Amino acid sequence: MASFQSEQQADRDQLAWVQFGLAMLGDLLHLVVDKAEHIVWLTHIVSGVGYQHRGRT
Repeated sequence: MASFQSEQQADRDQLAWVQFGLAMLGDLLHLVVDKAEHIVWLTHIVSGVGYQHRGRT
């Protein structure tokens, strides 16, 4: 019985590391997307995209 329990513990520990790794990956991807959105937003503000008034054609 002790052998079976130690295998379960090992599986649980491995799953915990996988979950932790996925959480860290999610945080990293969120940071990258956040920075990219900020850069795009600043680029639009600086270049005036979306703020230019165009007359009727």
